[in-house]
Amino acid sequence: MSIYHECKSSQNLKNLIQNNNVVVVKLGATWCGPCKAIKPEFDSLAKRTVENLKQLGENRPSIVFLSIDIDDICLDNGMKWGDYLNCSGVPMFLIFSHGKTKNTFMGGDMNPIMDCIDECLHQFLNTTPISSVWVKQKDK
Repeated sequence: MSIYHECKSSQNLKNLIQNNNVVVVKLGATWCGPCKAIKPEFDSLAKRTVENLKQLGENRPSIVFLSIDIDDICLDNGMKWGDYLNCSGVPMFLIFSHGKTKNTFMGGDMNPIMDCIDECLHQFLNTTPISSVWVKQKDK
């Protein structure tokens, strides 16, 4: 299973948001130093989360991680992704839960992003977040 899903059009993004419990979008740019610096941590977060959720079997929530370059062109509307998504700076993270925007984060601090993902997943599971079991576990 691929950690990242490809997203080339606004319709594709809308479909991913509507058809998954949680969607995490990282907006960045090839020229952005902080974006390059945060990539390994974001990749690790995506991998850990997907792997941990597999333990739930068929009843697991669906989660999608996207990494979009703000300078790439959205194929169905011709706009740069940064303009289409109203990106005010990079790195920027958008988290969608149950088809709606849950939160937006700026900068490279992954802790609030992990907390938000954890909260979204626990809402799906109807449980109380308990120190980010799903997303904060470190790679072994």
